[in-house]
Order: sequence, then structure tokens, then C-alpha cells
Amino acid sequence: MGATLTPVVYVLRAGPEHEEYGDPYEFAATVTVVDGTAYLQGAAAKMDLKTGKAIVTALKQQGIRRIKWEKKTGGTTIKRDYGIWSKK
Repeated sequence: MGATLTPVVYVLRAGPEHEEYGDPYEFAATVTVVDGTAYLQGAAAKMDLKTGKAIVTALKQQGIRRIKWEKKTGGTTIKRDYGIWSKK
């Protein structure tokens, strides 16, 4: 009899001064991974282009190839679905 553990839920933190756990951050979200797709949920964010690139890099390092999230604003739901691939 054996057992395995597969990581499927992560806490994502990012920001200009964030390099490792314990560093200050400006973006945080819960990430659930299903079949190579990262679902970002509960994001509290101060986001700029550099932060976005850092997030994509971190997700790629975990083998993620697609990012999905939705944002509710003013009674409207905006859904996002992005494929991310490595440049080779």
C-alpha cells in the first residue's frame, strides 16, 4: 500500500520586493491547478506589467500552460482565459 500527494493548491504572492517566502508583496491570490490550468481566486492586487510577468514566470516553472480568472465589477463579470507557452 502506498500514498502520494500532488500539489494542486498554492498561495501566490508577487511584488517588486518579493523574491522568496517572507518578503513583502503587493499581489496575493489562491491558485488551484487542474490539468495544467491555474485558476486564480481571491486575488488582492496591486498589479503592474512587471508583477504580471513575474506571476507568469512562476506559473510556468510549475508546468502551468493556461491561466483562468474572473473579475466582478459593477454587476458585470469579466472572464479571462490565457494560454502561456515557453519561447523556444
